[in-house]
Amino acid sequence: RALLRASALGLLVAAAAACGAGGGGGDGADAATPTLVLGTGLDSFVELRDGDPAELVAGPQGGYHVWVGVHFSGVPFRDVLYVNYASVDAGGAPFGIEIEQPTRRDSTTVLTGGVFERLGDVAVMAAFPPPPAPGTVVTIRAAIKDAAQQVLISTSRQVVLRDDVVDPPGPGAR
Repeated sequence: RALLRASALGLLVAAAAACGAGGGGGDGADAATPTLVLGTGLDSFVELRDGDPAELVAGPQGGYHVWVGVHFSGVPFRDVLYVNYASVDAGGAPFGIEIEQPTRRDSTTVLTGGVFERLGDVAVMAAFPPPPAPGTVVTIRAAIKDAAQQVLISTSRQVVLRDDVVDPPGPGAR
């Protein structure tokens, strides 16, 4: 009987694991550590690394921005999350305008491994002309917040602003 009970218990544990018990319940969270990757992207995601150039874009309302996006996983995503973007200059002073995007599951793409992708957001560098000078070093910060506005995870990348109209990219530029 002890062997039968041990076998039955083993089957129950295996079945629970196969069904995802103890995981995120299908909400994008699992036992893994939460991850957040900041990138650029209007139509496709390109991960940003410190020191990368970031294209300065003139927006339709007269301001200037950088297209940004995120890949994130391991955070509970049942209803809505908020993706927050803020920038600071080399001295740590706020730069541009902080933007917060309410994000529903249907406004993201689910990639393999339970990674969510959000593209086409903006990190506003200037609300009005003149634009920041090409070569300006800026740190773009991204944070994922829950419905109660608690930060779940954040990251940042230091980028160099460029204007491809004024300063075309050279060979091998990303």
